[in-house]
Amino acid sequence: HGISGAAEADGLAEEIGLENSDGPSMPRVLRSALKDGLQNMRAVVFTEHGPASVLRLDEAFPRPKPLPNQILVRIKATCVNPVDFKMRRYPINNAICPKPKIIGTDFAGEVVELPSRGGGCKFKKGDTVFAKAPLLATQWGSFAEYMAIDPSVVALAPQNVSLTEAASLPLVGLTVLAAVKPFVDQWQDRTKGKRVLVQAGSGGVGTFAIQYCKNALGMHVIATTSARNADFVQSLGADEVVQYDKEPFEKVVASGRFSESNKLDLVLDPLGYKYCDLTMSSSVIGVGGWYVNIAGSDWGEQSADWLRLAIPEAQVPQMLSHAWRKLRSGLSAALGYGPHYHYVFVQPNGDDMNKLREAVEAGYVKACIERVYKLEEAQEAHTHQETGHVRGKLVVQVCDPASPQQI
Repeated sequence: HGISGAAEADGLAEEIGLENSDGPSMPRVLRSALKDGLQNMRAVVFTEHGPASVLRLDEAFPRPKPLPNQILVRIKATCVNPVDFKMRRYPINNAICPKPKIIGTDFAGEVVELPSRGGGCKFKKGDTVFAKAPLLATQWGSFAEYMAIDPSVVALAPQNVSLTEAASLPLVGLTVLAAVKPFVDQWQDRTKGKRVLVQAGSGGVGTFAIQYCKNALGMHVIATTSARNADFVQSLGADEVVQYDKEPFEKVVASGRFSESNKLDLVLDPLGYKYCDLTMSSSVIGVGGWYVNIAGSDWGEQSADWLRLAIPEAQVPQMLSHAWRKLRSGLSAALGYGPHYHYVFVQPNGDDMNKLREAVEAGYVKACIERVYKLEEAQEAHTHQETGHVRGKLVVQVCDPASPQQI
């Protein structure tokens, strides 16, 4: 799978099966809609890789024409994720990132058309839904007024939040659910009181992880963030805050803070490219604990993939390194020393989207949105995201605010 930082796993084909149709066989959920030659829409696209300035608002981009198994969703809101600007920034060949490419994966909106074949669709026209769309081998994206998508990866939107809020949740929510899965599988309903460290606690993944681990799993949460965001992170439920600009993580490890009875049971780390070696080689995680490396890379400019296949965190050397770490840690954990290692790439997942909706409706997590942009402000939103200091998420409103179908 290693194609992008929020890449869809090739194994998804085994989970959803293949659709029988003319032409080459491929995973049903990854089959891309055609262009509607009669109807257009507004969409933010890029035709070449580069800085945020390559993004442009096309006022008359062809609407997607759904395949027989797909639903058509009128998108009300989307959001910016790091993988979006990395897919835009780093050269990737057209087979993987067809251009012109509509940017974006997360969305919330309203079902306006049902599958023309197959029957038994779980949705009806007018349902409000949210999802993370497939990222690869398709030119469609969520910075557009319409999305054609397989309903198997879509869920009803939470009824207790706006679609603006719902749009900010799919990728980060799916990431955290995938990250904690092996830990939860191990401990089942005995996670209460276990100790978790959440790196980058004020970011998109971090804000969701703090709330979910605290409220849904009952864990003791330690989070790292800047002094500026310490109160914010505590308000989300963090029991302890490590202010990295006052107390660098390296010094925290060396201080013995996480030793003896204070050892960690779980580490969720979106900064694995920076802290993985330090964490895994130290004794901060207890025997049988878990270190979860959440796919990521330094947000500064990195070397492009000479194969033009992947963004930095998904290039071949990185994927081989993760495979080796997983094998080595699995052996050491089985022998009773050292933590387990788990590496997370997020993928579209309808079952987990339903779990995400349930978590929101139960009040376990809420959306953390720093700012809402308009679709025509996509360049500005990307530039803002690339600073690396966003508190929570940046949302982009897609529908016309004056429309009767407003968010």
